[in-house]
Amino acid sequence: MSLRSHLCGRHVKRMLAVARVEILILIHDRPTISLILLVPAIQIVLFGYAVNLNPKNISIAIAETAAT
Repeated sequence: MSLRSHLCGRHVKRMLAVARVEILILIHDRPTISLILLVPAIQIVLFGYAVNLNPKNISIAIAETAAT
């Protein structure tokens, strides 16, 4: 095992350990969990009503490029 792959493995383990600690902290923090779950749900509902995919009153133009 080279020194570089050994160092990368240590960094990945350290990063996963920090992520695990942060997740454990989030699990015990009820206001944060409610924000993580409720804000995206509210955004989906609001954008679902705001976005309309039926175009109306759109002007179009047709350009003929063939020289006859």
